[in-house]
Amino acid sequence: TAVEGAVAKLGGPTFTPHITLLGSVVLTEENALAKLSLLEGSDAVPIRYEGGVTGMPAWNQSAVAVVAQTPQLLKAYKLARSLFFSVSEAEPVIWAPPLGQPHLSLAYGTDPSQAALLPLPPEFEAKHAALIHTEPPTLDGVGLWREVARVSLKPAVCTLP
Repeated sequence: TAVEGAVAKLGGPTFTPHITLLGSVVLTEENALAKLSLLEGSDAVPIRYEGGVTGMPAWNQSAVAVVAQTPQLLKAYKLARSLFFSVSEAEPVIWAPPLGQPHLSLAYGTDPSQAALLPLPPEFEAKHAALIHTEPPTLDGVGLWREVARVSLKPAVCTLP
């Protein structure tokens, strides 16, 4: 994967490639799972990039590929934010600082000045949304990274006999 290539070149921990829709969510696991289930079938998201790989001083944004804010990505973000935080879909879109843009994380905790050495990963279609439990939830690092559940974003296809 692109993350494995980045780790081989820059170091840092390995993790599952992902695009974060929402940052820290403080809910019971049962409540979070119920909300995640409501994203099922909401539509796959084509992932396209804007520019090259860049780095930020934040531990969790040290090497990222900025993702284009397609209508499908914005729809997924607004729906997730509405479900998990009860924020109106009409509210302005605000992505996680310091980058403030949607992105595919490629490396954590590395020298951000080295990020431009990484190639852009292939574009793809995001077909799932996952709920990840992380501890501690800080920008200094993540000791525990556990996928709790995932749902398919692709609408179900009905076939008639």
